[in-house]
Amino acid sequence: MAGRWWRWTKVVRAASLAALAVLLVVVVVFVAGRLRNKPRIFDDSAKPIGPVKVEVRNQVKFVEFRGDQSKVEAAADKQYKGADGLSHLEGRVVIVDYGKTGGREIRMGGDAAVYDEGWTKIRVRGNATVQVKGLTAVSTEFDYDKATESVRTSAGVRVVSPRLNGTAEQLAYAIGLDEIVFEGALDFVLTPRDPAQAPVHLVGRRFLFNQTGRYGVFEGDVRFSQGSNSGRAGTIRFELFPDNEYLSRVEFRDRVDMTLEDPKAPPPKPASGSAGAAGFTDFISFRAKRQTLSAGHVILLPFPDTEKIQALLLREGGRVELLAENGNTTELAGTSVEFIYTPAGDLRDFTIEGQPRLSGTQAATKQAKVLEGERMVYDGNERTLRVKGGPGRPAKLLDQARTMTCGMLALYFRLNSFDAADQVSIVSTPQDSGRGTSGFFSRGEPVFIRADVARYDDADKSFWLSGQVRMVQGRESLFIRQVRILEESGEMKNAQEPLSTFIHASQAREKAQEERVTIEAATLAYDPKSQKIHYGGTGVLRTRDIELRASSITVDLEAGAIQRVLASGNVSVNQNQGAREATGGLAVYDAAAETIVLTDKPVLKDKVQGSARGEKLTFFLADGRIVVENRDDR
Repeated sequence: MAGRWWRWTKVVRAASLAALAVLLVVVVVFVAGRLRNKPRIFDDSAKPIGPVKVEVRNQVKFVEFRGDQSKVEAAADKQYKGADGLSHLEGRVVIVDYGKTGGREIRMGGDAAVYDEGWTKIRVRGNATVQVKGLTAVSTEFDYDKATESVRTSAGVRVVSPRLNGTAEQLAYAIGLDEIVFEGALDFVLTPRDPAQAPVHLVGRRFLFNQTGRYGVFEGDVRFSQGSNSGRAGTIRFELFPDNEYLSRVEFRDRVDMTLEDPKAPPPKPASGSAGAAGFTDFISFRAKRQTLSAGHVILLPFPDTEKIQALLLREGGRVELLAENGNTTELAGTSVEFIYTPAGDLRDFTIEGQPRLSGTQAATKQAKVLEGERMVYDGNERTLRVKGGPGRPAKLLDQARTMTCGMLALYFRLNSFDAADQVSIVSTPQDSGRGTSGFFSRGEPVFIRADVARYDDADKSFWLSGQVRMVQGRESLFIRQVRILEESGEMKNAQEPLSTFIHASQAREKAQEERVTIEAATLAYDPKSQKIHYGGTGVLRTRDIELRASSITVDLEAGAIQRVLASGNVSVNQNQGAREATGGLAVYDAAAETIVLTDKPVLKDKVQGSARGEKLTFFLADGRIVVENRDDR
């Protein structure tokens, strides 16, 4: 049982890692790493021609040193001064601006280039490329502005590398800010380091990465996929730790949806059929082959210096749906959903707030179980799920057989048990299978139960109700202080201080009329097989103007209705508030005939007419007659 509940933690963890490690780590590590590296463009053994420009019109290669202690290195098949007063390079153009000493360097190449006297503005055309510390972009045109330290293009750009390939309409790289922006029809394919993982396809409108600020943003109806996994978000923002390329925070915003599939997910175990916590997990299957996640805002928090997830937070209406191999579905939902993990990747706990709901549906039967409340907290160490109710929204457990509401509900998955407390209310509907608390009055009507505490104990497969317990079915009721109900048989034991109310139809009258019978005693036991209720201790039966007392009272039921009552041990019958009193060793009450037959040395005392003795004494409740019988006469 606990395994079924426990293994779902791996599934939710997989959803987190797929969204983070595959989608973002590939992008971040690639972009951040490339912006940090400093590759050389020219062979260091190539000696510059000198501190002044050497004009070689064919197969030119030259270096210029500027007053700001920066230098520009260039090569081309042809160089000349144009009529526009600008310098031109044509054929296999390579330009490298090294910036100031120790500064940033930019490499540009193409079929042609034009630049001004101070190399403050450069335009590269044709098969144009730009490399900024290892990041390579290809376009038909790039503009470099020395004053703003920026490279831009609006002619469409293609990124080419072993792990990151894609296109965008525009590129802008602010060298001083160490910020790169791709805009317009963003379409990237990311290749993970792990060859076993499929490439990630990413589509959006804008991607910004700021190396100095250690953050990046995807925007514009971002859509991503990896094999059979896919998702979307309006915006994705991530942050890096200050001293490494590991993610410290990732946020998905604006109608976040993800679908993740695990074809290797094992099928759920066979159903236990229990009414306890395991019975709940018969419906709740976390061995999912497919997961869908949606929320207005999703936050991923990794552990420091690792790609492992510490927390997955769903805000603004979170929903997780899991589909198992057998077709069963499980759903978690709430305004706020938080999953917390251990460094090993196991679920430590989760919290759902804001109209939380946890439900499971069996594909074969179409039946469902639902948990609701104001707040849900799962403790992975204790393997306990606690559901707290609130004003107008109590904790609720709902299935085909019963609906239970209370102030606090705790499911113990290690023990396969649960506790419910604080104004417990149960509505139980008898099922064709026989399951469901049916009470004494098995007429197919719902049983309404109220108690201070309700508990299910898997050790003996029983329910415990305690406090001020009331069970009502139709117009019949049972009040008790506590009771134990066996799950399999429906047998009741250890009921304390019971007060039962039975309604039956009288056949002793000309017109059909209903009569009420109440019985109270010290203890109660009910056997559904024999349809008998046994009251222990001094019991008291009341009906019409009769009060019957006895050491033991047993009620015989038929189809859930009272048929006969057998009273034994110090039996006394009082009528009309003591006007008549009879005693004996044994009494039988016939509900349909409305008679009480007293035997075993019965004695009748009448305050007006005196006393009488006989072998048998019969009270006819319909007309008030009392008949004393002896062996030879009446």
